[in-house]
Amino acid sequence: MRERLVPVVCGADILGYAYIRSYHEAYGIKPIILSSVDVKVTSSSKFCDYRVVPEVSEEEGLVETLKAIGRELAAQGKVGIVHGSADWNTRIISAHKEELSEWYVVPYIDFALLDEITQKDRFYELCEELGMDYPKTWYVDCAADAEPLDSASFPYPLVAKPSHSASYDLLDFPGKKKVYEIETPEELERAVAAVRASSYDHPTRRSPSATRSASSPSASSASSTTPRASSSTWAIAGTPTSTSSVTTATAATASSRSTPARARTPSTCRSAA
Repeated sequence: MRERLVPVVCGADILGYAYIRSYHEAYGIKPIILSSVDVKVTSSSKFCDYRVVPEVSEEEGLVETLKAIGRELAAQGKVGIVHGSADWNTRIISAHKEELSEWYVVPYIDFALLDEITQKDRFYELCEELGMDYPKTWYVDCAADAEPLDSASFPYPLVAKPSHSASYDLLDFPGKKKVYEIETPEELERAVAAVRASSYDHPTRRSPSATRSASSPSASSASSTTPRASSSTWAIAGTPTSTSSVTTATAATASSRSTPARARTPSTCRSAA
């Protein structure tokens, strides 16, 4: 079977490289790596078949490229297994699971469930339903015209991160970080201002909307859920011991969970304490 198995990895970041190492060490085989650019740390590996395909940066191009490779593998009597190395391409693979399964093993759950549990707001709701502790969470609206943030009302330190990482992943703006460690109200204001000034909330080809989140390591309680509200509203979020003590920025829900697109509307920043 190992002679027939051909892993196809979408993306050449650190997880893509980890797939290369893992398949080589376990089976002595070379995965095909699909990337829109030449990432030297990965492409220089002798343990992969690295292919630069600019079209795989978009959903249609990625799916069509996978289909073409799948047909080639089938003609050679080989079996493909497809992996994503980032949230956005994993979502695309999951969304097209049925059609890709003609040529590949697709080791992902169906898109409807994947979409639900990878949205942090819904994930925390599930934690609440199951009685599981999770970081106390606030939502902060990332729209450029959102209400000013009451940064003094939060407990510090906080950790801020995107609520919808697939949307946030491809953005590029000054001061961008994958995770923000926030020590003071001033740092939170700067981080939120940077995201609000980006295209995270504004319609673009790659990211028509997005969300961002902040979280505090000092509190964890299954009873500290943040009420979900519509975009551009204010919400009251409780602390672990109180249900009405912190006024925060808006909590917004995603308007559509039926598309694998890298971004969605409306968009919010999200803060978990």
